[in-house]
Amino acid sequence: PISSSSSSSSCLQLRSLSPRPGASMRRRSQRCWRSARKGKQCCTGVVLLCALIANFGQPCVSQGIWTDVVMPDLVDAVPSFNAFRSAPITVVGSDFVPRAGDYECRFQTDFVICSLFSKTPATFCDEPEIRTSKARVASRSMLICDSPVWDLPAMQLSFEVRKAGVPLLKDDFFSLVSSYAFINSTIPSVAGASGTYNGRQRTVTLVGAGFDAYPSFTRTCSLCYPSAQVPLYTCLFVGLQEKIETRMLEVTSINRVVCEMPTWRHAQSFVDVYLLHEQQPIRSQAVLNFINEWESVDKTELSVHGGEVVRITGHGFSKLEQYKCEYSAAQYALLQDASYVNRTLLTCLSPEWTVDFPAATVRILAGSTGEYLSVNSDVSFVLGFSAEVTELSPTQGPATGGVPITITGRGLFSANEFLIKFECGDVVQTIVLHGKTPSDAQHVVFSSPEWMGEECKSTISIYMSGKEVLYKLNGSKPEFAFLPSSIRMANTTGPLQGGSFLSVIGRAYPVDGSFQFVFAGISSSVHAAVADATCTCQSSCRAYRCLQGTRISPHLISVQIPLWPGVGIANVSMIIANKQPSSSAFIFANFDYSDDFWEFPSTTFGPAGGSFLITVFGQFLVNQQYTLRMIGDEDVVQSSSVSVLSDRVVFDVVDVNGKQRIVSLSVVRDGKEIGLKNKREQQFSFRAVVFDQSISVFAHQTKLTIRGRGLNTSATSRYVCRHVSVNLLSSATCETTSNVTVISDNLMECELPHSDVCPFCQENLTVCYANNPTTCLLTNSSLRAQVLTIDRVGIVESVTPSVTYVKDYELITITGTNLIFGPPFCDVEIYCDFVSDQLVRSLTWNVSESTDWMNVDAHFSSSPAPSWLIINDEIVFLSNQLHVAGNISSYGGDWICTFDLLQSSFNRAEIAIEIFADGVSVAFQLIEKAVAVDTDTELGYCGSNITFVSPLNLDGVSTSSLNFTINAIQASRGQWNTVARNHVRGERVSAVNVTSSVQLENEKIRCDAFWWDLGQTGRLRLHNSHGNFFEGAAEIIFSKSKFVDVSTSRGSARGGDNLLIDGESFCYSDASCTANHYVCRFQTISHVQEVVAVVISNSRISCTTNTWLSEAGETQLTVHDVDQNNLQIKGAAVYEFLEDISSIVFSTSQTSWFSSTLELHGAGFSPLSVSCVLQAKSITGQTLSFYSLSSSYRTSSLLLCLFDTISVDIFAQDLAVSLSRSSQSLGCCGVSSTCSCLSTVQLTEAWFEVAMNTTSDPACNQNGELTTTGNCAALVTVTGARFDVFSRYSCSLLLQDGSNISSSFEQPTSPSTIYFKVDIANNAATVDDLILRKEDLSSHIPGFPSSHLSSQFQLECPS
Repeated sequence: PISSSSSSSSCLQLRSLSPRPGASMRRRSQRCWRSARKGKQCCTGVVLLCALIANFGQPCVSQGIWTDVVMPDLVDAVPSFNAFRSAPITVVGSDFVPRAGDYECRFQTDFVICSLFSKTPATFCDEPEIRTSKARVASRSMLICDSPVWDLPAMQLSFEVRKAGVPLLKDDFFSLVSSYAFINSTIPSVAGASGTYNGRQRTVTLVGAGFDAYPSFTRTCSLCYPSAQVPLYTCLFVGLQEKIETRMLEVTSINRVVCEMPTWRHAQSFVDVYLLHEQQPIRSQAVLNFINEWESVDKTELSVHGGEVVRITGHGFSKLEQYKCEYSAAQYALLQDASYVNRTLLTCLSPEWTVDFPAATVRILAGSTGEYLSVNSDVSFVLGFSAEVTELSPTQGPATGGVPITITGRGLFSANEFLIKFECGDVVQTIVLHGKTPSDAQHVVFSSPEWMGEECKSTISIYMSGKEVLYKLNGSKPEFAFLPSSIRMANTTGPLQGGSFLSVIGRAYPVDGSFQFVFAGISSSVHAAVADATCTCQSSCRAYRCLQGTRISPHLISVQIPLWPGVGIANVSMIIANKQPSSSAFIFANFDYSDDFWEFPSTTFGPAGGSFLITVFGQFLVNQQYTLRMIGDEDVVQSSSVSVLSDRVVFDVVDVNGKQRIVSLSVVRDGKEIGLKNKREQQFSFRAVVFDQSISVFAHQTKLTIRGRGLNTSATSRYVCRHVSVNLLSSATCETTSNVTVISDNLMECELPHSDVCPFCQENLTVCYANNPTTCLLTNSSLRAQVLTIDRVGIVESVTPSVTYVKDYELITITGTNLIFGPPFCDVEIYCDFVSDQLVRSLTWNVSESTDWMNVDAHFSSSPAPSWLIINDEIVFLSNQLHVAGNISSYGGDWICTFDLLQSSFNRAEIAIEIFADGVSVAFQLIEKAVAVDTDTELGYCGSNITFVSPLNLDGVSTSSLNFTINAIQASRGQWNTVARNHVRGERVSAVNVTSSVQLENEKIRCDAFWWDLGQTGRLRLHNSHGNFFEGAAEIIFSKSKFVDVSTSRGSARGGDNLLIDGESFCYSDASCTANHYVCRFQTISHVQEVVAVVISNSRISCTTNTWLSEAGETQLTVHDVDQNNLQIKGAAVYEFLEDISSIVFSTSQTSWFSSTLELHGAGFSPLSVSCVLQAKSITGQTLSFYSLSSSYRTSSLLLCLFDTISVDIFAQDLAVSLSRSSQSLGCCGVSSTCSCLSTVQLTEAWFEVAMNTTSDPACNQNGELTTTGNCAALVTVTGARFDVFSRYSCSLLLQDGSNISSSFEQPTSPSTIYFKVDIANNAATVDDLILRKEDLSSHIPGFPSSHLSSQFQLECPS
């Protein structure tokens, strides 16, 4: 205790608690810390007192003494404040200075207090957490400050008062206070009583302060580190009827705790929410309002009549509340009172639904508030209304359809889609209505369908939006009877003698119907008696004949026309005699008896989309015109007659539809069909067409693509390919079929059988119908089946040799697949096409297969010009070239005049001229005619007049800037069995030479290489005597020089070897041998190097090898012509590079004398498994070998070898170096005399340890008696390696005083040890270093790892 008075007095000024006490303070604090962790009391005052620093130098005025602090609450008898909101705190004391504004309250975390936390931190802090608030002086004995808004977890703290930063005096230095957690509110504040949403439990967040968010706290407070424990919080919900406790899910921060929301099992009410910490509530609570909500309804569909009980499930329903069920659609709503059953169940009745809305949205209304109850999910409850049908009117109608039918009922909502199904036997027909009329919920009006079945009474099924309606017609579905109906009479013209057929087209003709036809005359001159007693005529009837018709189908009745006694018109009527009379079935029409009729066509099929002639036979009027009508489901093809004879008419048919289909034929005169005699109907088939005539098939092909038209792509239509092969000698045939896949209406794929199936020469293919293989697809413009010729050709893969010398008639072997197809009697020739890629032109104008002249982009100016060309797989013979260039003197609309005389003969519109204006192409015109005129005109001189096929447009261009070129070649087309083809502008023209071939086997043929002097590189192709080219091509080189031999086949990888290469025509460009340039190329799979060759003569060049920058081994040596784009010349050789060593670096490790590294520098080193070998002589003369521990291949010029231990018993000498491989050696070092390898390395001795002691040698007399004390000497033991036991060594000791003393020369006792004796002049000396020398060597032997002693030696001689 320190006394004070109101007057001046001495006081002890205190420093603040030191956050970093001294070492002794820290050790004592740690002891206190450990005691606190064990639950023991600790003398905090001692700890704090250690931090006080007294200053007795000057007196000071008392700033006040505080004795106690009063806070709003007490927690466990400790003054406490709310962590959530600030509250006033009173500090009691004395001598507070009035009006002073520098007092503050200080709240500080402390490592001792921290040790008392329920979760002990991993360590204590260096920097405490401090919060302060300003204090007001209320009186000399009272201060007031506000508690801080605590932003850390609730905890106990030290509290003190400071003025101007200096702690005020207190008897126990500080007070222990605490902040406590506080709950202010919940999120949400209103919650549904179910506690769930979409089937998942809701959560509730408690908002407040001081929550134990321990991991979060340690991120903001350096006091403690994270703990593995989770705060033991739970949430307690307390109502009048029940308490519910839920688990904590997460403490998200010191301000928020998240718990599970409970399901409130009572009526809606307010509940208190508490936060429990280890089952103890914290000092506050919040209020949560549980409200009622609903979650489901037990109906998915309601009756339109209403009155159904609807059960509503939910939570928190109250019997004191008046609930209502609302059924609404758009702006329409109906309310029904709901009945309370219990807190989870309400019931209400469904309303009668009369409006035109198919569904209603259900909501629950609370009467006391007028608000809708919420739903504990995101589901909207929309209930549909079931539909019912009470009446269908009318119940029968004609089968032709179109009768308005009305369905009456309830719930027939306009917004729905209606599907009405008519069923009778196997026939089903449907009507779909998207949006019905009228717009009410009681009626549906639609038209009856055209019935395609028999006469019957069909059952009607009605579906609304996919669901069948209810039928209120005595519990059964409505019915509708389809009555027989006639539409029209067809074929109402026929011959007088009868025999043709009249047809009545209609619907639902009954199977058992009696179809009576009455033919009645309408002319007064015809009064014939009734010929058939079954035909009843009325009083005014002029009946001629009554006939019984035949039912062909439900849609067709047919009767054969009887003989008519005269020319005229008969009235024909039909009734169904054994059925109730029906106006829809009765029909009549006039029948014209005529002198012409038709009987049959010349063909019943033709090409779809094609054009062809068809002849119709019968009896015709030669002075009339006839039309052939082909009536199909999609269209009608009409063809006019091209010739009319009395017994036949020829029609020219052009089908623009192009589809495969079946049509009906009729012949029309004057707009009316004439009769078809003795047949009811004549059908005609449009068949699909095949375009291809000849197809090349490659060896690897398994499918053949065929072009056509009108192919049926439906799954029900299937084609087959018929393959027929013919043996040309025996005429034997082999046939097989394969499947066809239709890709589109103009493309299909045919599976190819293997060539071994029918190995004959000629293979033909037809595409036929699978259900009738004898009926096949046609050609484009005839009635013949299209027969394709299949030519199987092989694949060219490679040629040997690939380089040929132009002066050698060399045999070239071509390798491939199926190069020869079929047995020898097939007599198929194979030709070799040598194509030059160096002479390539392109066509600059379209040409046809009949054209002789072809326009090219440039003329062939090489010498000599090629004789043969290949253009788009056609081989032509070049017979002439036309190349003209000059200036234009004048021009007109379709002509020009040139200064030059142009005299050439060519066909019209074959040769073109290109016109340039200032060097820019402005026109490309086909020439009509070129005439040499050589005359002066009013426009100037005209040497040649050239007219064009089409007008020329050069308006405004001056003739002074115009010039022209003509580049064309004249060719004999389709040579070497190839076919003249149509070509397009821009295709390539290449030079070619062709030779015959000889078969070696199926995969090899041989042909002569052509003497080629036109180009350097080219391609070798094949074609056969059918004019079809093989797949693929092989590159071939036409070399102008030849490589024959090389002077040597191996040499050092270090390079420098001069190779002499002999050959032919090295100087083909210049006899002086100065114009040709070559390089020698050495090549492996992974590496290529070139060196420039020196041309010595026409038959010899030389190359000097460079250092080989890859591993040693065999390379391919070739020579390349630099002047021909580095083209390889004919010939090659194998040259072997041998690995070679140029230098060796041998070094000892810096850490171990016994470890050494050998660096081999050279060329040709390989990454293959290799080790280095050192060979040495032992003391006894025995040869010892040391293998490297490992080798590290760095590059082809560097090899590193590491030796772990080389015996110390080996004396210094030159070691032999060699390489050892696990595989056969690729090198030459130490083996071949052609290598100049450096193969030795020097092994030197060294010392690395020294021992010294001293002795005094006694002096002896002749009798061996000790007489006097002798000299002082140092005994020196030097340990090292490689000492030569046959040599002598001496050592010198360098003393501290600068002098040195040496021993005599001594021999080593072993390769690792030498003993020396060195006399010391004085009785004591300090040795700084040692020098070891070998006899006859001026340099000293180094020490290891350095050349010096590691420390001094003190030598003292005994007295």
